[in-house]
Amino acid sequence: MRIVIIFDANLRPDTTGIHFKQALIDEGFDVIHFAPLSNSNGPLHFVGYDALPAGADLYLQIDDDLGYPPPTGFSPTAYYCIDTHRLKMPLLGSSLGRAWKASFFDYTFAAQNDGVDLLGAEGINAFWVPLGFDPVKWFPGTMKDKEFDWSFIGSMSDSRLELCSKLSRKFPNCVFGQSYGDSQLAIYHRSKIILNLPILNDVNMRLFEAIGSGGLLTTRALNNREMELFPDLVTFNDFDELVLEMEYFLRHDESRNRLAASQAREALERHTYRNRV
Repeated sequence: MRIVIIFDANLRPDTTGIHFKQALIDEGFDVIHFAPLSNSNGPLHFVGYDALPAGADLYLQIDDDLGYPPPTGFSPTAYYCIDTHRLKMPLLGSSLGRAWKASFFDYTFAAQNDGVDLLGAEGINAFWVPLGFDPVKWFPGTMKDKEFDWSFIGSMSDSRLELCSKLSRKFPNCVFGQSYGDSQLAIYHRSKIILNLPILNDVNMRLFEAIGSGGLLTTRALNNREMELFPDLVTFNDFDELVLEMEYFLRHDESRNRLAASQAREALERHTYRNRV
């Protein structure tokens, strides 16, 4: 079975499409990556679909937040729509959004369960396929020494910075801020507790990657079917509840380690990108 997978990796080399491409290869599919943008001969620009291989069994576009046109004249096509909380917001380089793009595809898959309803309101029949994680990168194999009580890795909005700064005054042995690649991985592997502060109620990549890396994740409650993915997920609704959870799990190493290891095994068995494929 030949699958053409369409996404840009120029702006973000760690984009989700990279993980899906590798999972498709690992599953034994004949995979061709078509890069819709190029920075040869000047600034990054759309190259068109003249070179898109004909006769594939599936043309799969992975959401990369960029506003180039969808492929037309090819079939069957599928679109994996990730940031459905920004469904109507313009994609980068375009005045049009994901709902417009999704309308061109034969099949649409939403990374967020509530995204199915959001797409449905736009007349698009979508199916829920959550995000996942790459165990080759994230799963620790053997547990690492835990140097930090907690960490948060992500872009620091004002609300995130305020919460992390407040939390650090109570639990100062911590790391928070932006980090990438091996540095981010090292922090996760060495954190007793990994904090998730999602945008709106997205079940994001951080949730799966943090759990898969072997730390105990605690996340703001999402009410987006996350408990179906991890029934023992540790959630909080406000700062005071978060502090109580942190105090408990930092005092009870055995309980924390047992729960973290159990969830990491569950992620490895049920929530890899190969599972999603």
